[in-house]
Amino acid sequence: MHGRTGNDETDYSWVDINNRRSIQRATEFLLDLEHRKVALINGLEEMDFAHRRREGFEAALVNRGLQADNTLMVSDEMSEDVGYRNAREMLVNGNPPTAFLVSSILTAIGVRRAVEGTGHQLGRDISIIIHDDELSYLGNGRDIPIFSATRSSVRYAGQLCAEMLLEIIANPARPPTEIT
Repeated sequence: MHGRTGNDETDYSWVDINNRRSIQRATEFLLDLEHRKVALINGLEEMDFAHRRREGFEAALVNRGLQADNTLMVSDEMSEDVGYRNAREMLVNGNPPTAFLVSSILTAIGVRRAVEGTGHQLGRDISIIIHDDELSYLGNGRDIPIFSATRSSVRYAGQLCAEMLLEIIANPARPPTEIT
C-alpha cells in the first residue's frame, strides 16, 4: 500500500513519506524567517497523512515556544476553491497570517488567488510553502518554481510498492515490510 491507514492494527506492507517531519521542517523554515502567524491549510485529517502533517506543524510551533492558533488551521478537501475560501477568510479577519503551509499545489493556487485578491504580494507580504508540488497534469512551474515546496515522489513510491509486491509474490511467507 502507498501510505498508511493510521489506527489499523492489521499487519500489512506499506510505503509512505514522513509527512510529520516534512511539514515540521517546512514550518521551522518559516519560523526561521521570523514568521509567527503561520496558517495550515491541510487535507482531511481523518486521513493518516493529513493527521501526521498537523502533528508536524504543531510540534514545530511548540518547539519554538509558540501555540497553534485554531483560527489559522483548516482541515478540508484539497481543491483550489477550498484554498481560496479559507485563505481569504484568514486574510480579511483581524489576525491574518504572514505565511501559509498548504497541503497541495491545487489548494495553493487558491491560496495565491486569495493573497493577490486581498491586495497582498506573494513573497513580499505573504509566504507560501506547499507539499506535493508535482502532479502528472500540473507542475510547479518550469524553470522557475511558482511555490517553495516539499516534495514526495509518487513515481518513486510507486516503484517501491511494485518492488515490494513482486517480493511478496516471490516470497509470500515473509513478514510485512514498512518503508518510510
